[in-house]
Amino acid sequence: MAKYCDHVYSSPQDVAWLEGLIQQLPGGEHVRVTCRDGRIVTGIVSEPPILQVAEQPDGREGSNALLRLERAGGATLDGICDIWLDTITRVEPLIHPQVSELSH
Repeated sequence: MAKYCDHVYSSPQDVAWLEGLIQQLPGGEHVRVTCRDGRIVTGIVSEPPILQVAEQPDGREGSNALLRLERAGGATLDGICDIWLDTITRVEPLIHPQVSELSH
Protein backbone atom coordinates (compact mmCIF):
# COMPACT_ATOMS: atom_id res chain seq x y z
CA MET A 1 0.00 0.00 0.00
CA ALA A 2 1.40 3.37 -1.00
CA LYS A 3 1.84 6.15 1.52
CA TYR A 4 1.21 9.72 0.56
CA CYS A 5 3.86 12.41 0.98
CA ASP A 6 4.73 15.79 -0.44
CA HIS A 7 7.73 14.59 -2.48
CA VAL A 8 8.84 11.28 -3.96
CA TYR A 9 12.06 10.38 -5.76
CA SER A 10 12.80 7.99 -8.59
CA SER A 11 16.16 8.90 -10.13
CA PRO A 12 19.08 6.63 -9.16
CA GLN A 13 20.94 9.62 -7.66
CA ASP A 14 18.01 10.61 -5.47
CA VAL A 15 17.39 7.04 -4.31
CA ALA A 16 21.12 6.73 -3.46
CA TRP A 17 20.87 9.96 -1.45
CA LEU A 18 17.92 8.56 0.54
CA GLU A 19 19.77 5.28 1.09
CA GLY A 20 22.77 7.26 2.37
CA LEU A 21 20.55 8.94 4.95
CA ILE A 22 19.17 5.54 5.99
CA GLN A 23 22.74 4.33 6.63
CA GLN A 24 23.18 7.18 9.13
CA LEU A 25 20.06 6.14 11.07
CA PRO A 26 20.53 2.66 12.57
CA GLY A 27 17.91 1.39 15.00
CA GLY A 28 18.51 2.32 18.62
CA GLU A 29 20.85 5.20 17.73
CA HIS A 30 20.40 8.50 19.57
CA VAL A 31 20.50 11.28 16.96
CA ARG A 32 19.83 14.93 16.33
CA VAL A 33 18.34 15.71 12.93
CA THR A 34 18.07 19.12 11.34
CA CYS A 35 15.21 19.65 8.90
CA ARG A 36 14.90 22.01 5.94
CA ASP A 37 12.35 24.11 7.81
CA GLY A 38 14.88 24.76 10.60
CA ARG A 39 13.41 22.27 13.06
CA ILE A 40 15.92 20.33 15.14
CA VAL A 41 14.64 17.05 16.57
CA THR A 42 16.51 14.81 18.99
CA GLY A 43 15.52 11.24 19.74
CA ILE A 44 16.19 7.54 19.44
CA VAL A 45 15.70 5.84 16.07
CA SER A 46 13.00 3.26 16.80
CA GLU A 47 14.04 1.20 13.76
CA PRO A 48 15.97 2.03 10.62
CA PRO A 49 13.86 3.77 7.96
CA ILE A 50 12.93 1.63 4.96
CA LEU A 51 12.49 2.98 1.43
CA GLN A 52 8.89 2.59 0.37
CA VAL A 53 6.76 3.41 -2.61
CA ALA A 54 4.85 6.60 -1.98
CA GLU A 55 2.63 8.94 -3.96
CA GLN A 56 2.69 12.73 -4.23
CA PRO A 57 -0.56 14.73 -4.25
CA ASP A 58 -0.32 14.97 -8.06
CA GLY A 59 -0.29 11.15 -8.36
CA ARG A 60 3.42 10.77 -9.18
CA GLU A 61 4.89 7.62 -7.60
CA GLY A 62 8.42 7.21 -6.33
CA SER A 63 10.36 6.44 -3.17
CA ASN A 64 10.70 8.09 0.20
CA ALA A 65 11.04 6.83 3.77
CA LEU A 66 9.84 7.82 7.21
CA LEU A 67 12.16 8.23 10.16
CA ARG A 68 10.45 7.44 13.46
CA LEU A 69 12.14 9.01 16.47
CA GLU A 70 11.24 8.26 20.06
CA ARG A 71 11.72 11.62 21.72
CA ALA A 72 13.36 11.68 25.12
CA GLY A 73 12.03 14.02 27.76
CA GLY A 74 14.05 13.80 30.95
CA ALA A 75 14.43 10.16 31.97
CA THR A 76 11.39 8.97 29.99
CA LEU A 77 10.19 8.97 26.41
CA ASP A 78 7.67 11.73 25.75
CA GLY A 79 6.45 10.98 22.26
CA ILE A 80 6.98 9.78 18.74
CA CYS A 81 8.02 12.02 15.86
CA ASP A 82 7.78 10.89 12.22
CA ILE A 83 9.93 12.77 9.69
CA TRP A 84 10.11 12.19 5.93
CA LEU A 85 13.75 11.56 5.02
CA ASP A 86 13.81 14.08 2.20
CA THR A 87 13.19 16.89 4.70
CA ILE A 88 16.38 16.08 6.64
CA THR A 89 19.46 18.18 5.92
CA ARG A 90 21.75 16.88 8.67
CA VAL A 91 22.08 13.83 10.94
CA GLU A 92 24.28 13.96 14.04
CA PRO A 93 24.83 10.85 16.18
CA LEU A 94 24.71 11.64 19.90
CA ILE A 95 25.94 9.90 23.00
CA HIS A 96 23.49 7.83 25.02
CA PRO A 97 20.57 10.07 26.18
CA GLN A 98 21.12 9.51 29.90
CA VAL A 99 24.76 10.59 29.57
CA SER A 100 23.90 13.67 27.49
CA GLU A 101 21.32 14.80 30.05
CA LEU A 102 24.03 14.94 32.71
CA SER A 103 26.01 17.44 30.65
CA HIS A 104 23.22 20.08 30.65
